[in-house]
Amino acid sequence: MIAINRQRLLDRFLQYVRFDTTADSTSSTYPSSTGQLELGKLLVQQLKAMTIVDAHQDENGLVWGTVPATVAGPAPTILLNSHLDTSPEPQART
Repeated sequence: MIAINRQRLLDRFLQYVRFDTTADSTSSTYPSSTGQLELGKLLVQQLKAMTIVDAHQDENGLVWGTVPATVAGPAPTILLNSHLDTSPEPQART
């Protein structure tokens, strides 16, 4: 079993939440805020540092990269997907 480096996980999370990635419903661009692009640029840098050689951000701000298989022979392709934006909707208080 691989141990999780909890401090590194916390540090990265805190780094990511510093970006203002709130979606802008009045924007005609995609992504709708510059914070989403800036977070994507950081993610590309971090993926490249992890040896994901084809990591890149496309013209729509989407971040892509390929993690090579570590098993011999054919294996299914797995996609990991995440949003870089946050909702502008106010959160309900309970």
